[in-house]
Amino acid sequence: MLAGSLSERITIETRTKTEDSFGTPSSTWTTLKEVSAKVTQNPGQKIFNNNPDHLYHSYNTRFEFRYLSGFNYDCRIKYEGDYYTIQSIEKLRRNIGFVVIAERNTNDGY
Repeated sequence: MLAGSLSERITIETRTKTEDSFGTPSSTWTTLKEVSAKVTQNPGQKIFNNNPDHLYHSYNTRFEFRYLSGFNYDCRIKYEGDYYTIQSIEKLRRNIGFVVIAERNTNDGY
C-alpha cells in the first residue's frame, strides 16, 4: 500500500451502546479515528425489492486504508458527508491494512 495513493480523508465511526437513567438501551456513533484512504467509486445499481414500484439505488465503494485497531463490522465510514455501511472487510497481508467494500447509506441515523 503506497502512501501516495491514500489521498482521501475518511472518518471511521464505531457504535457505542449506552443506557439512559431508566436502563433503556440506546446506541450512538463516536469517532474511532480519521484516516487517509484510497477511495474507488463503483458504478451504481438499480435494485427492485420484490416490487417494480420500489426501486432503490445501490452505490458500493471500495476503501483502502492502513491497519486500525478496533475496526470491525460494528463500524461505519463517513466520506464526503455520506455514511457507508460495511459490506465486507479484507485484511491485507501481515495486517498492513484493510480493503473494505461499503454501501452508501441514504439514512444517516440507521
